[in-house]
Amino acid sequence: MEIHEEEHILRCTEMFNQYEEMIESLSQNIQFYQEEVHTLKEELNHFIQQNKELSLKLQEERKANLLLESFKERDQFENNIINSLKSQLDSTLQENRTITELWQSSLKTIDCLEQELNIYRADNDGFVSQRFLKCEKEKYDQELQSLHSDLQNLQEKLKETIQLHTDALKAKNEELYLVSEENKNVKQQIDDFKSEMNELRKRQIGLDSIQERFTQVLNEKLRQIDNYKKNEAAIKIKMNEALVVAERAVVERDAAILRETQTKNEVEKLSQYFEQSRKEMDLNMANQIKDLEKLYEEKGKVANEEIKALKDELATKSLQLEKFKNECEILHEEVKRIRQGNAYIDETNTSRLLILEKNMEATFQKLLISEKKGLQLAAERDSVKADLEQMVNMYHNDMKSKEIEKTAMQKKMISLQNELEMNRNNVMVITEKLEKLATEIDKLTVENKKSLHVKDQRNQKTLNEMKEMQDKFEKIQDITRRHLDLQQEINKKWQKGIEETTRKFEERINELKREIRHLKATNNHLEQALLIANATMEEYKKFYDQMCGVAQNIAEIADAPTET
Repeated sequence: MEIHEEEHILRCTEMFNQYEEMIESLSQNIQFYQEEVHTLKEELNHFIQQNKELSLKLQEERKANLLLESFKERDQFENNIINSLKSQLDSTLQENRTITELWQSSLKTIDCLEQELNIYRADNDGFVSQRFLKCEKEKYDQELQSLHSDLQNLQEKLKETIQLHTDALKAKNEELYLVSEENKNVKQQIDDFKSEMNELRKRQIGLDSIQERFTQVLNEKLRQIDNYKKNEAAIKIKMNEALVVAERAVVERDAAILRETQTKNEVEKLSQYFEQSRKEMDLNMANQIKDLEKLYEEKGKVANEEIKALKDELATKSLQLEKFKNECEILHEEVKRIRQGNAYIDETNTSRLLILEKNMEATFQKLLISEKKGLQLAAERDSVKADLEQMVNMYHNDMKSKEIEKTAMQKKMISLQNELEMNRNNVMVITEKLEKLATEIDKLTVENKKSLHVKDQRNQKTLNEMKEMQDKFEKIQDITRRHLDLQQEINKKWQKGIEETTRKFEERINELKREIRHLKATNNHLEQALLIANATMEEYKKFYDQMCGVAQNIAEIADAPTET
């Protein structure tokens, strides 16, 4: 009983220790949750800061988009300039065509003049006046001057157009350089945006990993909360078990009290029984001892009488035996003498000897019988003595065993009384402990209910905060993802627009380069044509001068006969 009660007490103490350890672990976990919530708040502030940075970057990207729109407007302006340059080139080409047409018309006029000159040469017989020649010469001079002035004007216009084209080309080259620089800057910005995008992706990956870690932490915390709930249920079960154990201890205490009363009654009954049995045993032992003493005395008297008679008979027999021995010795001596031939043996002696021998044998037989009787009596005496000693030993042993049983019963009674006192003390201690345990259990149940209610509220609060934080985090993550998607789309569109503009710029640059090469070729061709035209004009001038000289000579020759 004491061992069971001690085990129950130890179990209760262990359960209370476990409960205290669980409360400490729960408080530590709540502190850990608070630290985690603090870290989550810090990380959320960090995410908000990153979101602000991303919004600033989005504003910068919008500014970049506005720059792209301005670049597009500038491209339109440049396209307008290029179209105006194209119109100017078309006008220059038209002027070039008119110049070539004038040149062809001048060639035609020269051909006509050559034909007229040939006609004039063929018709030498006709008369041409000097005035006509002067008029024609002046007309041709005017036409040549006009043609020369037209050629100079054309040359100036061509030079101006060439200068304009060269200036435009320089401007275009400068613009191309600026555009290439801007393209480089744009490419650098694209690279910067790509690096920022990579950083954002890395941050997104980090955010995803942080989210996974948070989800893992949340799952772990939820598992811990479930475990705490399970442990709480187990604690409640253990508390119920402790209450059951306490109730059992109370029942066992009542049973111990009942057993104590029963043991008291049994001890009293045993003491009465032992006292009665002791008295009966003392009476029986006294009666048996008296009977044995009487028996022993009677048998002792009989044995003493028999021993005395046997001693007397033995004495007589020993005397007779001595007598017979002496006679035998005498007879033996006589026999020896007879055998030696020293004496004479007659019939009387022989008969006497025979009688003596018979008597001797008879006495010897009687002696043997008496010895046997003496031995039997001695054996009976020894057996009676041994029986008496055995009875005495048995009596002493019985007395000793009774004394031992008496002392054992006294010791048992003392031990039972001690056990009874110990049980009383233990029952008192157990009742006090049980009362203390009951009060402590009541206090602990109240505190446990309060702490569990507070913990439930805290856990619910932490769960709500964690859910709110998770919702905020998911919203922030969705916003960041949308921003990233928008930024990626904007970057893709911007990259496509930049690639398209760069492609258009490159195509336009190649077209302008081709046009410049074509204009250079046409300018070279026109310069060569002008050189050829100038050379032909010089030849025509020389030819015209020669023709004028010839006409003058003809006129002089024609005037000479008239004078004569």
